[in-house]
Amino acid sequence: PKVSITFAISSSAKPPGIPSNKEKGVATPFYPKPIQPNIMKLISALFCLMFLASFTERSAAQSEPATQKENHDDATTNQAQSLANVPKIDNAKPAPITTFSPDRKYSVTQDINEFREHTLVVKHGDKVVHEEPVGGYGGYEEINWSSDSRYLAFTQRGTKTSISLAVLSMRGEHPCQEVKIPDYELNILGRHQLIERGRCAFDEKVTWIDETHLQFITRGSLVDSISDPEYEPENWYQYRVGLELSDNHARLTLVEPVKKKN
Repeated sequence: PKVSITFAISSSAKPPGIPSNKEKGVATPFYPKPIQPNIMKLISALFCLMFLASFTERSAAQSEPATQKENHDDATTNQAQSLANVPKIDNAKPAPITTFSPDRKYSVTQDINEFREHTLVVKHGDKVVHEEPVGGYGGYEEINWSSDSRYLAFTQRGTKTSISLAVLSMRGEHPCQEVKIPDYELNILGRHQLIERGRCAFDEKVTWIDETHLQFITRGSLVDSISDPEYEPENWYQYRVGLELSDNHARLTLVEPVKKKN
């Protein structure tokens, strides 16, 4: 086998008796050192990394449109599911509330349109004999027939701070005539040396005593002030009122204060 032996000679040392190239006046030739194996491995690794980076970038660029499409499809699906879970606003007309007279000849319906406006519709069979719309805060609180079906009493909310009683008579040639009710409020205010009340007035708890007599509670403020009787009870009145009905007229039979509970 061939054996190579390499001698490393420094520039500062030479064998004795042998002149150096510098002493002979001859230039020393330059021989590049061979590249070490470790450096070759490092260069190869760098080239591999650069190739992998370039390949990965191209692959990502090619797959990006598909990924965007999938994300868009997922977003559209999620949006559709979210919209499906949102409760729908029901603008449909509310179902009317109907009450029949004891003899079943008359019906009274509280009709409510899509704007929440209330109308009281009275029918004799299928024929409409009376319609009464109510505005403002509108609505009918109580609807109460007499036992003989000849009178219809109801309370209606005209404003936020008022509920008033009305009575219709089914007697005579022209049914559903409004009964004229005496001014019971003036009777009450006179007892307090007043001629007009505050803005609050509520008629409630209508009860038929018999076929021609009814009673109800009326309460309200004597003067405009705090609208809550719990904070200023001395400014509030509360009376029980009784009426006797005869055809299209009524007379007062009772006006008495309601005792406050301790």
